[in-house]
Amino acid sequence: MWDHPFWLLLTVAVVLWYSTITIVVALKGYGDIRRMLAELSESAELSKSAELSKSAELSKSADRDAKKRRSPLYYRLESLPLSDQHAETAARCERGGHHI
Repeated sequence: MWDHPFWLLLTVAVVLWYSTITIVVALKGYGDIRRMLAELSESAELSKSAELSKSAELSKSADRDAKKRRSPLYYRLESLPLSDQHAETAARCERGGHHI
């Protein structure tokens, strides 16, 4: 091995070069992964808060729709002119008092 110092030096140089490149790429990759995870975390928090507010809005509209659907005749009653007695009965049905 000592008989060919050129090949020994070339081998050492190549191993050092590839080791250096491997370490540099690993460190850059580590930094990139940390940055991407931080961005994902931030976007997840933003989308979660947006989703919660959207969910609250949907929940409110679903509650309104559910109140309308409590009475099976709600849509029919809504389109008809009602007497005072019928209007009171329809209002009680919407509140869940009893069904028509």
